[in-house]
Amino acid sequence: MKRQKSMIRTLTNRSFKANRTRNLVAVVAIALTTVMFTSLFVLSQSMVENLRNMNFQQAGYNSHLSSGIMTDADAEKITTHEAVRDFGKALWLELLKMRN
Repeated sequence: MKRQKSMIRTLTNRSFKANRTRNLVAVVAIALTTVMFTSLFVLSQSMVENLRNMNFQQAGYNSHLSSGIMTDADAEKITTHEAVRDFGKALWLELLKMRN
């Protein structure tokens, strides 16, 4: 058994020494693939974070309210509540309807 391991190790070392260029190319390819996947995952996480921030900016943050089907009476009920300090109104949907 020990002799088999010795033979296998000897053959492996000879193969590595005979094909240095191929081995170097393989190591470089593995390193470049690792860098590529790492950068891909980092960029995708950055895109997800940017999309989340854009959605927050469009719809509002934690203390904001966004609704596409709210009537003026509903808005009046909310703005007169005691917990509401300030309020404003954005008319994106009405502006889009005016364009069409």
